[in-house]
Formats: sequence, C-alpha cells, structure tokens
Amino acid sequence: MGSTKEQNARYFQRLSPAKREQRRIKERAWRKANPDKARAHNRWSRIKHRYGLSKAEWLALFFAQENCCAACRSPIPKSKRGWVTDHSHFSNKVRGILCLQCNVILGMAKDDPSHLRNLAQYLEENERA
Repeated sequence: MGSTKEQNARYFQRLSPAKREQRRIKERAWRKANPDKARAHNRWSRIKHRYGLSKAEWLALFFAQENCCAACRSPIPKSKRGWVTDHSHFSNKVRGILCLQCNVILGMAKDDPSHLRNLAQYLEENERA
C-alpha cells in the first residue's frame, strides 16, 4: 500500500477532466479564503517531503533545543518566514533548527568547520585593531 499522497494522486488521476477542474477550483478558493492555514500546510508538507520529519517530530526537536536556535541560542528566528531546518547537504540528515542568520552563515561557509574556525580566529586577532 502506498502513501496517502500516492493514493490521492491515483484517485485524482481517475477523475474525469471536468471533476479534476472542479477540485482545483475548490482548492484554490479554499487557499484564497484560508491563506494562513494554506501556508502552514505547505510548510509542514515541505518539511515532511524534504527531511522526512512530521510536524510532531520537528516540534519535538525544537523543544529539545529549548525553542531557540541550536547554534546561537537566540529565541528569535530573525526571519519573517520563521525557523530554518538545518540539514547536512551530504547525508540530508537534519542537524537542528536554526535562525536564518546562522543558517546563512553555515551555507556561506559551505558547512566547513575549519573555515568557521579560521573566521573566528581572524575576528579574535583583529578585535584589537
């Protein structure tokens, strides 16, 4: 038995073109009438698809890191879009939940710890300059 998503896709394909269009119109209307709910649904669906985490698993991970950024410990996400799910680009394994700023820093450093250590050393040495 496939996933619910696969079952829904098969069901949708079996509908007549007219019924499919009716469903699309109805869904668009719901999304327009409920933008916050639609955005939240899209967010959790994207997290489940990309990282394999359910909403409950993601929230448990965030709670385990005390509802703050796993790197800088800030309780503020520093983004209108909210918290970022950090993952390894090699294994795709989730490492933690970060604020946008920390996620961008990791990305710019290409997830290279030695690059980040060198930057920290540079800042410390030139703090007095």
